[in-house]
Amino acid sequence: MSATEDGYWRDKMKICRLALVFTAAFLVHISAAHAAQKDNDTGPQIQLTETTHDFGEVDEGALLEHTFKVLNRGKQPLHIEKVSPS
Repeated sequence: MSATEDGYWRDKMKICRLALVFTAAFLVHISAAHAAQKDNDTGPQIQLTETTHDFGEVDEGALLEHTFKVLNRGKQPLHIEKVSPS
């Protein structure tokens, strides 16, 4: 085998190894994403009927009130620990 052919096969093996490493990394990534999705399917899942509310123009000092409907579409309890108005 000539030096040129030897270099060709060495380069080809490097490319194959690199492709194998990237494929393995991709499969690990996909597997982790799938596992995270599975956990999300069984855990709490918050759903809001609306995420914002505009009171429009109001007088200064007026007392404003609005109720947001919060639903738990998951299979585990949903704990709301902190809510802050903007």
